[in-house]
Formats: sequence, C-alpha cells, structure tokens
Amino acid sequence: MKVFYDDKCSICNKEIKFYQKRNIKDIYWIGIHKDSKKLDHKNFNKEKLLKTMHIIDDNNKVRVGVNSFIVL
Repeated sequence: MKVFYDDKCSICNKEIKFYQKRNIKDIYWIGIHKDSKKLDHKNFNKEKLLKTMHIIDDNNKVRVGVNSFIVL
C-alpha cells in the first residue's frame, strides 16, 4: 500500500507519525513534497494530494479522504 500525504502540514505529519509508530508492514509513506518524483499515478497531482490523503491499496485501488483512513 502507498500512502500519499502532505509532509509540510504539521497536522498531517502528526497523524502519519501515529500510524508509522504502529509498524504496519508493507506501507510506503510518500510525502508529496519530499518525494514528488514518486507521484506516479496518472490521476494524481499535487493540488489534489494537498487537499486530502490518498492511498493506493494492495489491489491498486485509489482511496481518498475518509476512505483512505478506513483502509489504513
């Protein structure tokens, strides 16, 4: 699973750190500013990613906003 998040947002970072401490395997954390070259999904652009968290799940399905938190 790939988790795309706004790594310049202090609230977002706090939330992501909470999940990272859980040591969930097979999650790739992609900060949209630091890792902008990893925005390889054709429907992603930085503006969309700044508004809500996005996840590409293990079935290659894109989850956005609340749905991404449910998957996570």
